Amino acid sequence: VGGTITNTGTISANSADLSITNTGTTLDTSAGTLSAGSGRSMTITNGTTVFGTNTTLTGPGPLYLAGTQTLSLASDFTLAATGPSVVTSGAVTVSGSGRSFTSQGTLLLDGGDTVNTALVNQGTLTAYGANTANGAFTNALGATLTLGGHGTYGNAGLNLAGGLTNAGTIDLTAVTYTGNTATLTASSIANSGLIESLAGVYNQTRNLVGGTITNTGTISANSADLTVTASAIDSSGTIEVASGRTLTISGSSSSL
Repeated sequence: VGGTITNTGTISANSADLSITNTGTTLDTSAGTLSAGSGRSMTITNGTTVFGTNTTLTGPGPLYLAGTQTLSLASDFTLAATGPSVVTSGAVTVSGSGRSFTSQGTLLLDGGDTVNTALVNQGTLTAYGANTANGAFTNALGATLTLGGHGTYGNAGLNLAGGLTNAGTIDLTAVTYTGNTATLTASSIANSGLIESLAGVYNQTRNLVGGTITNTGTISANSADLTVTASAIDSSGTIEVASGRTLTISGSSSSL
């Protein structure tokens, strides 16, 4: 607990959990290291946290961004595959004009989060509740994006106002038996990977909504029904429907 913190060394949750209360202040670790040891966690609450190209996050303990806070990118930031899981357990706004946030590891958006930079998923990204990405969103080859309806966080709704480019896997599913579903909305969708609806633990219709959808990959109603809605749909790829499932396509212009 304190005023502005500028970290160019290491802040570590070594043999005990560490909580940093940042209300009304700034933690600038754009050239520093945050570390949480095995069985430990680090939580930063409120205020502004600054990451950048020279920020290093190490685990294996998780990093929680809690409360209402701004994650400001002083330069492009990459969460390394060897880094800790990062959980936005509060209402987090990611900012930084012209910057990008690349996740090669594990990132969990817990709802109420807004990303105003480009967002690139090269690892595993899970989204619960309602979240918005205003910059371009890329789900890379080999990456997995999961939208999960959840009893605690409600329906999963990810709004990609800057558009979606998908070469990886996107799963629209449910993770609790509470009737919550998943909806992915994007201003435009270019899919060369796999977008699929999964029953998870609760079988309810999943929703894919795009201004325009271009599919050269696969869109699948796998183990849950899927509704696809767009102003224009152009698919030279695969549209598949598993036995007992329904895929509904609606749009003013469709080329399948």
